[in-house]
Amino acid sequence: MALRSTALHCAAKSSRDYLVADLFRLYDSYDVNYRDKSGLTHFHVACKYGCQEMVEKFLEAGQDPNVVWRGTGDSPLHLAVEHYQPRVISSLLSRGADPSLAN
Repeated sequence: MALRSTALHCAAKSSRDYLVADLFRLYDSYDVNYRDKSGLTHFHVACKYGCQEMVEKFLEAGQDPNVVWRGTGDSPLHLAVEHYQPRVISSLLSRGADPSLAN
């Protein structure tokens, strides 16, 4: 993971979350999972906002489905459940996400 706050992080944490899907066109390298200082990664953002194609690409590139966002203690599965993203939930569980992780 590369420590670097990006426009995608800013959009996901602000009222501009409607930009998230479009910003993934700029950040389309799935072997690099940018992480901001709170530990929020692009993978977390994709899971939270239901960006199914991006989630699949991160998982195919070897992303750990249980990576925890230090700032909140949330895993990608927590974010997908909280924001009702059933397709993402299914993908994460089929790729080894641990449903018993506590946040």
